[in-house]
This record gives sequence, structure tokens and C-alpha cells, in this order.
Amino acid sequence: MLVGQLGNLRQLGAGSALGNNNPNAATKAVDDLYHNLQEANSMPKSPRKNSLGKLGGSVMGNIIRQPSDEFKHFHGPISRLDPEALKNMGNEAYKQGKFEEALTLYERAISLDYKQATYRCNKSAALLGLGRFMEAVIECKEAIQLDPTYCRAHHRLATIYLRLGEVEQALYHYKQAGNHADSNDIAEAQALNQRLKRCSDARKSKEWRTLLKETQ
Repeated sequence: MLVGQLGNLRQLGAGSALGNNNPNAATKAVDDLYHNLQEANSMPKSPRKNSLGKLGGSVMGNIIRQPSDEFKHFHGPISRLDPEALKNMGNEAYKQGKFEEALTLYERAISLDYKQATYRCNKSAALLGLGRFMEAVIECKEAIQLDPTYCRAHHRLATIYLRLGEVEQALYHYKQAGNHADSNDIAEAQALNQRLKRCSDARKSKEWRTLLKETQ
């Protein structure tokens, strides 16, 4: 399992935040993006102007987006469904491996009720299924902000941080996850922490054989 964790670090490449020599680069990148999004959401939105005036409805009608048949297999207009029903649909899509569809459904649920931490946490799961780790981190953070005692969100965030090699962050959130985190989770994080430390020490002392051995 530890090999897989280290493999994730290698696959992200030198061009990513984790390719930076600073071990906290990934966390800082995500935190900066998260704070920027919060600031953007807190800014007052200017009212939209009606652009139909001079062009006329007949012209604009040609470019208005037609209703999507993405959810035509659901009964009734999708806009009339309550957010909990949308979440349940998203759960079913997720179980079938339809992560894009699940993501869309969770986002629709959030648009109807943005104060539900569960919807954010579920959205993070769909993003993970699509390999969008940084966005998944942000959604977990949103869920925890809405409900700081949400153990599942803490556990998922810890798991993501572990895959990103941010062991200290992973250990912190495992501790906040309560019964959702077992001894194996914490032991795995601690073992990875030891390997990363040996890698760092080997790199500093230019012990390339030791470094190669630890990353295999």
C-alpha cells in the first residue's frame, strides 16, 4: 500500500505543486485556491442585464441553450426534485461508477441547499472517482466548515492528504474522524511518514541507492 502512495507522488510530476521542493507546497496550493474561492463567493454579485432588448427574441432564441435530456430517465422535471432526492440519485450513479453523472446530481443538490455538509462530502467522493484530487480536498473542507464534527468528511480528507503525501495533515484529520478512522489508517500514515523521512534524509546525504530502494 505504501508503494502505491509513493507512486502517486511520482505520477504528479515535477510540474505539479508536489514537484516543488517545499513539502507543504500541495497543501499551500489547495489552501490558496480554497481561500480564493471563499473570497469570490463572498463578493456581491452585480445584477444581470437583459440582453434581449435590441436583438429581439427571435434572434436570441436561436442561441439559447436547449434543455438537456441528461436526466430524461428520471420522472418529472428535475428542477422540482428536492435536494435529498437528487443526492440519492447521485448515490445510485456513484455506486454504478457513473462519477460524472453523480457529480452533476450532487452539484444540483448543493445549488438547492448549499448548507448540507453531506452533499459537499458526496461531491468530493465523485471528484475522487474522476481523479480530481485538489477539487475533492476543497469540497471536504467546505463540508467540514459547515459541520466541524462531520467525521466522514475528516476521514475522506485524511485519505486524500495521505495519497498526496501530506502525512501531517492526514494524521490530524484521522484524529478528527473518530470511529471512522481505525488503527490501520493511522499506522499506514505513520509508516508512510517514516519512509518519506528516510527519502528526505537520503536525498540530503546523496545516498541515491537508499532513495531508490525506499521509492520502489
